[in-house]
Amino acid sequence: MQEVKGYACDFCKDAKKVKRVYATPGSCKRHEQKCFRNPASKACATCGLWEEREFGAGSHEEPDATATRRVCRDEHDCIATDACNGSVWPPTPQRECEHWVPNA
Repeated sequence: MQEVKGYACDFCKDAKKVKRVYATPGSCKRHEQKCFRNPASKACATCGLWEEREFGAGSHEEPDATATRRVCRDEHDCIATDACNGSVWPPTPQRECEHWVPNA
């Protein structure tokens, strides 16, 4: 086994969601520029309109079951959609959203 040095995204690290370690500072910087947790990318994860909602997720076995989903509070069509049911799960956040507002 060999110990290696790597670089982690400051935004993912702050959210305790580090999943990748980059070999070079440049590759880490490129990720940080488009990171969903970077407020400068105006992505859903840092938007003040992004909230959790409870949805009915019942099945024949558990008709009263619910699930929690993250959605846009103002119901903007920000999330990638699917022609069959109107949405994709898990939602696909986007960057540079025209409806983005700072998270309070």
